[in-house]
Amino acid sequence: MRFPRLSVRARLALWHTAILAALLAGSAVLSVFFLRRSNATRTDSDLTDTWSAFRSELFAEREELPTLREATAEALKEFRFNNVAVAVFDSTHTIIGLKRLGELNVVAEEKAPEFDPSLVPRRLGRSFARGPLFLTIPDREGGHRVLSAPLIVGGETAEILVARSLHADAESIEEAAAAFALVAPLVLALTFLGGWFLAGRSLSPVAVMSERAARISASPTSERLPVINADDELGRLATVLNDLLDRLAEALAQQRRFMTDASHELRTPVAVVRAVADVVLSKQTRSEQDYREAIDTVSREARRLSRVVDDLFLLSRADIGERPVHRRSIYLSEVIADSARDVKALAEARNIRIECRLPEDGAPYDGDEDLLDRVFGNLFDNAIKYSIPDSRVLVRLTDDGTVYAMSVEDQGPGIPDHLLGRIFERFFRATEDDVNVAGAGLGLSIARWVVEAHGGTISAANAPGGGAILLVTLPKSSPGGDEREVKEA
Repeated sequence: MRFPRLSVRARLALWHTAILAALLAGSAVLSVFFLRRSNATRTDSDLTDTWSAFRSELFAEREELPTLREATAEALKEFRFNNVAVAVFDSTHTIIGLKRLGELNVVAEEKAPEFDPSLVPRRLGRSFARGPLFLTIPDREGGHRVLSAPLIVGGETAEILVARSLHADAESIEEAAAAFALVAPLVLALTFLGGWFLAGRSLSPVAVMSERAARISASPTSERLPVINADDELGRLATVLNDLLDRLAEALAQQRRFMTDASHELRTPVAVVRAVADVVLSKQTRSEQDYREAIDTVSREARRLSRVVDDLFLLSRADIGERPVHRRSIYLSEVIADSARDVKALAEARNIRIECRLPEDGAPYDGDEDLLDRVFGNLFDNAIKYSIPDSRVLVRLTDDGTVYAMSVEDQGPGIPDHLLGRIFERFFRATEDDVNVAGAGLGLSIARWVVEAHGGTISAANAPGGGAILLVTLPKSSPGGDEREVKEA
């Protein structure tokens, strides 16, 4: 039969009960052990005192009586210790005197067998002990504890045995064990109930968080988990989960913005193409010039649409880590020079001069040439778009020994200070209403991803004399490996 898994509350209560059960069992074993040891120590001490007292009595009687037998009989008659049996052996190993157990603890005596002193020599395997000796003679009711020691009285050899019944001690131990056996189940039952109650109280914030989590939706204004006590473990867990939910909400909001902006960027060229096609097809006859203008517009918007789709595809692959960085040995000066040549026609159309100041050694670097070419091309394109006609774009590449620093400075209007931190966001354009500035606002976002994928940084600032400066830093020591998966930070 297969049982369902227990809840956390039940497991905590059971663990609490099991630990207490182990502690109770250990306490019971130790208690019985120390009780038995204490009883044994007390019994041996009593037997020693009894043996010494009887010896003194026997010596006193022997001084007054002629024989050991007579002295023993008189000493036993005068002996007043209760619950102690005394036996005296003479030199022929014959019992010449015996005093049975006293009349105290009558109940114990009725149940306990009488002490048989003849068992002692048989137990020892010899006639007399060579010195004081403690031993236990077992029986069905706990046995007897015996002290046997030789003695010379008036020139005659004798051995005195004193014995005490262990029946009362055995009964006390049995009663203690029975008390443990009776109380332990009740204590464990109460412990389980208490553990169940405490676990419920301790886990109640979890239940509240579960109910609240079930109501949380993807809405940006959705509620968060309650933090009952921020200093305990559950409070810290709720805080961490709330932070995670905030990050997820921000990611979802960013994704929504991304989809909205992407839809807008894609809709514009599609709408232009459809409008041009509708206009051309609205009349049965058109001139060759009309068709050429329409096809030119369609081609231009198709190229724009292709660029947007390519940029979106690259960013989406970067987001999920499917665009690896292929590192190989390149020269940054060559990559920058090639990128500058690619945008030369765009710069000449606005009479803008691109001036490159590159190191003579070519700036050897270990990086992805295609991605870096895209970064530099986007930076040059951005600088040309925002520069005023008949101006200059200055490109510098310096080497401080550990980092390459590449700056692109234009002579445009610059970037408003409150927008410096946003120009690397997707689809963001500082002068969105300027008809002379085209693009989808993805170039700098792609540049940031590529630079950070190479372990570098990219930032923007305003030049003291006007215009904007975009600064890229690339560490000369790249992480190990020729190819690695990276995600946009």
